[in-house]
Amino acid sequence: MKFEQMQYARPDFDAARETFASLRARIAAAPDAQAQLEAFREFETLSRHISTMSTLAEIRHTVDTRDAFYEAEGAWFDAQIGRAHV
Repeated sequence: MKFEQMQYARPDFDAARETFASLRARIAAAPDAQAQLEAFREFETLSRHISTMSTLAEIRHTVDTRDAFYEAEGAWFDAQIGRAHV
C-alpha cells in the first residue's frame, strides 16, 4: 500500500480510554498468562491504531502546511494527549 492510499480517520479517544481501562482490568484479573497475552495484544492493536492515525495527520500536515484539515487534526491530537494519557 502506498502512503497516499492510507486512510485517515480520527480516533474516538473517549471510547479508547474506556477500552484501555477495560483491557488493563482484564490483564490484572486474567486467570493465566494466555488470557493476559490476549488482552495485551488487543491493547497494543488499539495503541498502534491511534499512533498510526496521529502520525498520518502529522506527516500530511508536514507535507503541505497549508492543509487546514490536518493542521486542525494535529491540534486535536495535542489536546487529547494533554487531557490525560490513555
